[in-house]
Amino acid sequence: MAQVLETTDPDVASEMFREAYSRMRMRVQGPRPLFSVTSTPVGTARLDRTIFRMGLEGAADPFSDIYILGIRSGVVEYSTNGSNEAYGPGEMCFPVPLGMPWATRLENVDSELVVLKQPLLDEAAGNEPGRPPVRLLSNRPHSAAAAAQLWRATSLVRAIAAQDEGEPPSPLVMAAAARLLAASVLTAFPHTAKSEPTCTDRLDAHPAALRRAMTFIEANPDLAITVVDIAHAAHVSVRAVQVAFRRYLDTTPMAYLRRVRLDRARAELLNATPGQGLTVTAVASRWGWARPSRFAADFRAAYGQHPYTLLPPR
Repeated sequence: MAQVLETTDPDVASEMFREAYSRMRMRVQGPRPLFSVTSTPVGTARLDRTIFRMGLEGAADPFSDIYILGIRSGVVEYSTNGSNEAYGPGEMCFPVPLGMPWATRLENVDSELVVLKQPLLDEAAGNEPGRPPVRLLSNRPHSAAAAAQLWRATSLVRAIAAQDEGEPPSPLVMAAAARLLAASVLTAFPHTAKSEPTCTDRLDAHPAALRRAMTFIEANPDLAITVVDIAHAAHVSVRAVQVAFRRYLDTTPMAYLRRVRLDRARAELLNATPGQGLTVTAVASRWGWARPSRFAADFRAAYGQHPYTLLPPR
């Protein structure tokens, strides 16, 4: 559920900014300033909407999280390490590298923020535990098309998080939405993650590793497991477990996990009893599908029938 905080007091705005992002020494201009933050948790990620109805100049401490900024209206300028950049309406950017102090100047800016923890970005990149963290290499996306794709992903995730049919989306849905945000950021921006398996990865992609990975997945489909968890259970690297699934099953670890969850969802529908009140929407959400229509399409593709046909008559 989204949390909304608003203030017209510059001192309170400074405190709100510190709690949400980092400590900033700000100078505010304008007769009736307004600072508003709407925060929507998405698993271990977050989507924020920030509104500055004011002129503002400030210097801030380094960020501890990764912030991707999308400008809805207004222009915001950032200064980091002697470099100055300005971003305007419709632009997406990674304005402040981690660990670097920064300064900003803006006036009447409405923006959206994708907030990612470093481990989530590492997971999405398939980065091995203990290796250097994945870093974004540019403050701007590859292209306007890449930025537009990231905008669409954030809009989709925001819609998923906003769904309210009596209960919030399931943890599996929100974990998948967080991974979508991280993967979309990696697709949009150049980064340091390697993409090709090594010779060792290919040698480790043997049937025994595949069996260990499959056993782990089949024992834990109700948990928000990741490809890093699967590789750890198989005692091989992420790249090796990905090669093994592709080599022997022509699929990916996460696609295999999705099929196991689909099988469990089908079993739940088959075992439903009259009067239980079970719905396809509830089953879909419980097993990680944010949209019943997507669940129904995947179900038909796998089993040749609509999931509603498995429910007993009421």
